[in-house]
Amino acid sequence: MTIGSFLIMTSCVQTSTLVSTSNISNLQIRYFKLDNTKPNSKKTTFYARTDSSGIQTYYSFFSTDIYKTSSGQHKSVYKLIYTDNPSIKLSSLDSIVLDKATFILDSLKDSNLARPRNATGFIISDK
Repeated sequence: MTIGSFLIMTSCVQTSTLVSTSNISNLQIRYFKLDNTKPNSKKTTFYARTDSSGIQTYYSFFSTDIYKTSSGQHKSVYKLIYTDNPSIKLSSLDSIVLDKATFILDSLKDSNLARPRNATGFIISDK
C-alpha cells in the first residue's frame, strides 16, 4: 500500500475590487480597494493606477503617507508632501487622480488612509 504525500501551499494573495474607472483620451485611471487587508503604515488598502502608452503609474494610499511609483524606464518612488518647495510639483494628472481618490475615499468612509488635500507635490522617497 502506497500512501501519497501532499504538499499544501498557501500564499498571501490579495484580491482587489475595482471601485471606479475614468478615461481621458488615451489615458485610463482605475481605483482599487484591496480586500481583507487592515490598514497600517506598511500596507495599502487603496490605490489608483493610470495606464497610458504602456506606462503604468500607481498612487498608493497608506495610513500616514501617499506614494507614487511608475513602471517606466525611470522607476522611482515619490512621496506626496504638503510643504513648500517640493522636488516635483503636482501635474494636472496628479491633481485629477488625487482629487478623485479623495472623493472615493470619503464616499467609502475610509478614514484610516491619508488624504491628498492641500498637497504641494512630491519628493523622492527612500522607501
